[in-house]
Amino acid sequence: MLGNNQEILGVNTADVFAAMVRELPWESLRDFIQANPQVLKRCTIGGHRLQKEFRARFEKIVLQEADKADLRDTFHSSVFAQWYPVHQALHKALEDYFHSDEYKAYCKEHGLDEDTYVLPADKFDQFFAVKDVARWRILLCFSPLQFTREQADRILHDAQGNELLIQQLHEARSQADGIRGDRERLENENRQLRERLEQVAAESQESRDERKTLRAEVAALTQKFAASQTDNRRIRETAEQKERELAAARQEAERFAAQETARLTRDMGRVSAELDDWRAKYEKQRVEARTFERLSADTQRSLDAEKTAHAASLREVAKAHQFANALLARIDWPEVGRQLRMTPQIKRKFNSLVKKLNYEDGRTLRLEGTLQEFWTKLQDEERSLIELVSQSDILEVQSGDVEAFWRNLTDVFDDVYIGLEARTILMRMLQEIFYQTLDMKDLESIALPVARGDDED
Repeated sequence: MLGNNQEILGVNTADVFAAMVRELPWESLRDFIQANPQVLKRCTIGGHRLQKEFRARFEKIVLQEADKADLRDTFHSSVFAQWYPVHQALHKALEDYFHSDEYKAYCKEHGLDEDTYVLPADKFDQFFAVKDVARWRILLCFSPLQFTREQADRILHDAQGNELLIQQLHEARSQADGIRGDRERLENENRQLRERLEQVAAESQESRDERKTLRAEVAALTQKFAASQTDNRRIRETAEQKERELAAARQEAERFAAQETARLTRDMGRVSAELDDWRAKYEKQRVEARTFERLSADTQRSLDAEKTAHAASLREVAKAHQFANALLARIDWPEVGRQLRMTPQIKRKFNSLVKKLNYEDGRTLRLEGTLQEFWTKLQDEERSLIELVSQSDILEVQSGDVEAFWRNLTDVFDDVYIGLEARTILMRMLQEIFYQTLDMKDLESIALPVARGDDED
């Protein structure tokens, strides 16, 4: 029987160990490095981290440490302990057999210890596969299994296994080329990632500066927010106070509106009643106005007839007026005015008459053109006042203000009263002129007598 600590002719143990290291998954290789302080120190020197992209470097260091250890059992057994569970099919088949009752019976039959592991010929034939010859070589060199020389020769010199190994070698080389390309690609990506990492680090510094600025701004905004909350609370309290005042004002306005509505309703009722009354008065006045229009038309026709008769009468008395005009021309009117002791209003009327009688030189003034005009104006004022009073019912409605209508007639009444006084004084004055200044016998002569004042002179 051959133990794994015995030198096996024709086997390069270093190559087998290197193949075992290459087959280790990254997690298993990392666990081995971390469990070996010397290897861990060399792998992490220079600030390197245990990362998968540095696996080639780590494998090289492990192989160098294996050469220094001269493939001692303690070193390669720890690597084998990481490699063996990875190949689950082979691991399960061997472990199930070595822990079976069949193997216990075999050991008892051949007097083997519990720590001795051998494979009978039939079991070796059952478990051995040409495609797994590389793995069986690792088992031959580094496992605690003890093989017979026939089993070792079969593992090392099986022609079919060699051909398969050559084929697997070509495939491994192809995979290595692919892995090498992937490695170059990954290195490029790693370089790009480092550049990106440096850029991100710079951006991170800028971000930290921005965060500091933002923290300061947040603190300032927090203070402003607290102040705004205080202001909002004060504004809310003020708004609530205003709402209460507004509600009270609204209630007061509603109460006042109700009172005003009631008052306006009463006023509308009163105005409606007055309007109905005024409508009745208006209808009455409209009927009276139509009656007055008919009477006015009749009066106008009568007036036209009277004017015709009056014109004829005027022509008849024209000659008599000539004598009166000559007589009036010789009267000292200012002296007459002083003797009459007239009031200021009558005096103004009298002066107007005197001015008209003494109009201007070069004009022929006749009594019918002055005295009659003056007398007619006074009568026109009376006639106008009587017409206004007689039509007061209609005129009150037209003006829309009864009080203003009668207030405007106050001056008219005063003018008519003054006119009546003026006509009374003028009538008395004419009587004195004709019956005191002249004798009745003087009127018998056609010629105008000489004035008494002239005779005395």
